[in-house]
Amino acid sequence: MPNGSFAFVSAISENSTTYLDGSSQPTVNTLFALCHYFQNTSLRKWLWNDAAASKAWLSAREKECLSLAAQGRTSDDIALLLGLSCETVRSHMKRAIVHLNASNRAHAIAKAIQLRLIDVPFV
Repeated sequence: MPNGSFAFVSAISENSTTYLDGSSQPTVNTLFALCHYFQNTSLRKWLWNDAAASKAWLSAREKECLSLAAQGRTSDDIALLLGLSCETVRSHMKRAIVHLNASNRAHAIAKAIQLRLIDVPFV
């Protein structure tokens, strides 16, 4: 959400065609569409405007580090993957947090996803 909080959606379906996890494809597709609609509607409600997006700027390396962090990677993992020192990765993350006016790493990731500066990770 625009204020950095998160919303969760839960659903139960009675359907004869289910996957091992208990979900069914039509139910999952419908739930995904509802979640997407909820997010877009709530963003408009809180007036998350384009001015906020235009003020947020990230370097390519900051985006890369945030994207990998969004996948659950640690600073050590990111450093190894990118061939950087861990301290350099931490520096990129700190600058990204400042650029996004976030309070911490998770908040920066959430804001970067909301502003479409990085993609939502599918791990």
